[in-house]
Amino acid sequence: IDKADFADAVIKYASLNPDDYWENLQVHPFYLGLCADVVLAERKRGIELLASDFSRIPKLENKTAELTDRLLLYVDREVRLAVHSLSACRAFDEDLYVKLGVGCHFQASSANFEVLTSFSFVWKSEKRGDNWYRIHDLLRRLDADRDNPKTRKAHDFLEQHYREVGNAAEAIFHANRLDWQRGVEEWKEVFDEALRKSRYKECEALLEVRDELWIKSDYWLGRVSRSEGHYYAQFARYVEAKQEYLETVAAYDRQLILTPDDDATLNSKGNALHRLGELQARLSEFEAAKLSYSEAIAALNSALLIVPDDIDVLRNKGIALKCLGELQAKLSEFEAAKLSYSEAIAAYNSALLIAPDYIDVLRNKGNALRSLGDLQAKQSEFEGAKLSYSEAIAAYNSALLIAPDDNYVLTNKGIALRGLGELQAKQSEFEAAKHSYFEAIAAYNSALLIAPDDNYVLTNKGNALRGLGELQAQLSEFEGAKQSYFDAIAALNSVLLIAPDYINALTNKGNALRGLGGLQAQLSEFEAAKQYYFEALAAYNRALLIAPDDIIVLNNKGIALRILGDVQSKLSEQQEALKNWQEALEMFNRSLAIAPNNDMVRNSRDALQQLLDNLGENTVSSYLDEKE
Repeated sequence: IDKADFADAVIKYASLNPDDYWENLQVHPFYLGLCADVVLAERKRGIELLASDFSRIPKLENKTAELTDRLLLYVDREVRLAVHSLSACRAFDEDLYVKLGVGCHFQASSANFEVLTSFSFVWKSEKRGDNWYRIHDLLRRLDADRDNPKTRKAHDFLEQHYREVGNAAEAIFHANRLDWQRGVEEWKEVFDEALRKSRYKECEALLEVRDELWIKSDYWLGRVSRSEGHYYAQFARYVEAKQEYLETVAAYDRQLILTPDDDATLNSKGNALHRLGELQARLSEFEAAKLSYSEAIAALNSALLIVPDDIDVLRNKGIALKCLGELQAKLSEFEAAKLSYSEAIAAYNSALLIAPDYIDVLRNKGNALRSLGDLQAKQSEFEGAKLSYSEAIAAYNSALLIAPDDNYVLTNKGIALRGLGELQAKQSEFEAAKHSYFEAIAAYNSALLIAPDDNYVLTNKGNALRGLGELQAQLSEFEGAKQSYFDAIAALNSVLLIAPDYINALTNKGNALRGLGGLQAQLSEFEAAKQYYFEALAAYNRALLIAPDDIIVLNNKGIALRILGDVQSKLSEQQEALKNWQEALEMFNRSLAIAPNNDMVRNSRDALQQLLDNLGENTVSSYLDEKE
């Protein structure tokens, strides 16, 4: 456009604020491009437009429709049909354009494809690679808002096409455009299954279409956001996971303003809050976690007032109570923890009276019994702990009779067997303990056949191998112990390749390295022992960068520092030993400031303090002076 008045008219037409055009120029490139397309399309027909053709400026919200309709009047019918059909695509290339032509009954040709891709509103799709294009979102939105029958037909064709070629994510996107709820329900079902089976590439593809899904109810928005939260939590992407869980709860709260007595929304809100609480507890945000668990239980109790026999609500209440119990146990609030576990088991039993074969309830009942067993073992209630572990394993076995390939049940059975093995080793029942560890590892291996990259399974397999290594070292089976430790570290490294900030994996890698260091020290291989202790401390330090107040990490770092100091003292490295003992004391004190009732940590702290006191103030000062 070489005439100044005509150029000014077009720019003003494309402006977002034509009434304030000269003072505050804001031109939308999409509208400017469409104006140019209109001028060029008319010129091809031998008509030169004038400034007066752009003098009437529609309201901003009408510009897309007016300009698009005007342009498509001037182009070939086959091109017009192709534009409406291609606006259904998230991206297209010439091959897909030709297939759409057959399916949607327009003439597809290379010449017309060249015309289409020369329009300003057809952009290169960088994500898909060379020769892939995308219709501008404003134009796609216009066809969607108008429910253009040609675009709808294209969605129908594309859904079938992508199902045939096995691209579930793209098929779901088009299903969602035809029936938003059908598409959203399928997205969640497929995503959850892919996450469960550790098919992470499939999850990534589904997340790529997630932002373009139509989700027309807060209830479903909450359900989708919760699934996204699970994904990010699995990869230790804690900031994103927390954001998704908070968005989930906010979506359910908006829904409850409209439907305050909807038991499904109350149930889902309780589920989301317990997940948020788990994440907060993992990040040592203990008060926030307690609040989330309390709010979860309150939401689920509200749902039970409406549907007292709903097994899903009873299950979710049990899960929230069990998670609260684990937090209370972590904070050394032992009686409160026992009460929470008992209430959780009662909720599961109520559900099982209604549906005795409900796998998820059986699994979660097993989890609560297992956590109760862990607490009882910690408090030296050995017979009670054994009974709890046995009942947990029985619950898992009942579930596995119904679904032998359920990787969640297999994993949790492995955890219970590992706990039982630790208890048996503590009571010098060594052969029984070995058997329990081997059974645990077998359960994890079965789960990994189903979900080979599952972080949770790999982490727990590493824990079982570490426990076996400790037992083998105790029995002087040194080569077997070394191999078990190496296998444990390998499993945990596999997790950290996928989720480098996974706190549990970092902590347990530190524990395995510490155990290996202890074995080397037992064999008088002190230099090797020191190296493994240093590596263990590096793992703990990484975990503490993410969760500085994690009691378990603080305690384990304190133990590693204490033992490293002992080794250094034997080697007459007194300054280094003293430095590590003092840092260990600091770790124990930090832990006790958060959970003051933990007797084991207090005993470790007091023993270390006594050691330092026995050294005498003059000795400590002389060590420090020497170091300086």
